[in-house]
Amino acid sequence: MAAGLVRMLFRAASGDMVWRKQTFLADRLGQTIASDLVTIVDDPLRRATRLPPFDAEGVRSRKNVIVERGVLRQFLTSTYSARRLGGRSTGKPPRGQLRAGGRPSNLYLEPGRTTRGADRLGRRRPLRDEHDGLRGQHGEGRLLARAAGLWIENGKLAPPVAEITVAGNMNDILKGIVMVGNDIHHTWGSVRAPSLKIATLTVSGA
Repeated sequence: MAAGLVRMLFRAASGDMVWRKQTFLADRLGQTIASDLVTIVDDPLRRATRLPPFDAEGVRSRKNVIVERGVLRQFLTSTYSARRLGGRSTGKPPRGQLRAGGRPSNLYLEPGRTTRGADRLGRRRPLRDEHDGLRGQHGEGRLLARAAGLWIENGKLAPPVAEITVAGNMNDILKGIVMVGNDIHHTWGSVRAPSLKIATLTVSGA
């Protein structure tokens, strides 16, 4: 679910979405949009097996810091959307997606300092100071998410829960991140994130 949140922000920062005013980030460049624990980067040059050094438009690939310590630093643009926004291409779009702002190449939320261990059954423990709450395992949607996961009670993992709904909006979720784990795995796909603790969400269902 944490990686899904990062992917949604990537889409919201697409230059094509921005110039069309179809994203909540459209007029927020340089503003604080998230907790200062949040830094989100797309860096095609970091992978052990590097991606092509140029995108489908011939623009050199480069590291793009989208959010830095909670501040929105840049949008992700093709040549076309950059021209509409008065900037320059960030070297993102693959072939067939020139106007959509591209897709993630090596997108990740930088890990924090909080360490998670495992219990005697090998299950990952909650983040430190995570006394009660929900550890989600699947979700979809922007403001309303179906989810399943493990309930956390008194700092310990409780029985699993399913058929629940988690509600919130991106502004509140991003600013409500109060803890970031250091358990990121840079070999897990093109979008990655460590464990996150979000202060407040609405949870309903059985």
